[in-house]
Amino acid sequence: MEFTNFPPCRFRFGCVECRNNPGFQEHMKERFGEWECPEGIPLNTPLDKMPDHIQEKIKNYVDKMQKKGQEVPVYTDKAAEPIAKVTQQEEINRIRKPREFTDTAQCKFRSVCNECRNNEGFRNKIEERFGEWECPEGIPINTPIKNMPLRIQDNNTRKNNQITAQNTKTLKVKEAINAIEELLPEDALYLVDQVRYYVFPHEKSSDLCINRGINIKVKKTCCGGKVKEVDGFTCDVYGEAESKKCLTCKDFKRARK
Repeated sequence: MEFTNFPPCRFRFGCVECRNNPGFQEHMKERFGEWECPEGIPLNTPLDKMPDHIQEKIKNYVDKMQKKGQEVPVYTDKAAEPIAKVTQQEEINRIRKPREFTDTAQCKFRSVCNECRNNEGFRNKIEERFGEWECPEGIPINTPIKNMPLRIQDNNTRKNNQITAQNTKTLKVKEAINAIEELLPEDALYLVDQVRYYVFPHEKSSDLCINRGINIKVKKTCCGGKVKEVDGFTCDVYGEAESKKCLTCKDFKRARK
């Protein structure tokens, strides 16, 4: 089994640990091998910087655990089973302190050497976050992957193969859902929507919602308490709304001809 099929990844309730806990990352690599985040979230991304649907997923997960009288598990490098517990606020606010780029799993496991040496935009983002660094392998900038050490070439090939395999699986799932949709009667198509948008939540679009009305400006309160106006629309279910509301809307239905 690949890590992306492991429940903490598959159901997106392990994203905080996966992106911010080196011990967890190392243990998962020992167990499953290398993987690419299916959401494309960089390492060291705190929860409040992750996609809205993941923030919502983790908050719902925490709420569900607490309603059952259970505390939230924290995974460590010792095992894939929870051995420590934290409160909801601690889980949501837990952000690791900045480190040197060479101390990150990306660099330590040589998983981004091609991007690091050949992508100026990537280097600029890393430098903004961690400051300057020296390549621990001594590889000059603009060195093609074919001229890098063999183990780095192997890592890059394995990563690309995993990405290709994951994309192929994703495409097959989409094709299967589309094929099922063609076979179902009109009054059962809502079931396809439930499956499609559970597996691919980002494919929800307010433009396809049968409850959407006209475009308007709606007021949005930021985390700092500041109120600003953003693009939105009228909705027969929620009144005034913005597009991210569609990611969590249980009444969402796709308009069909």
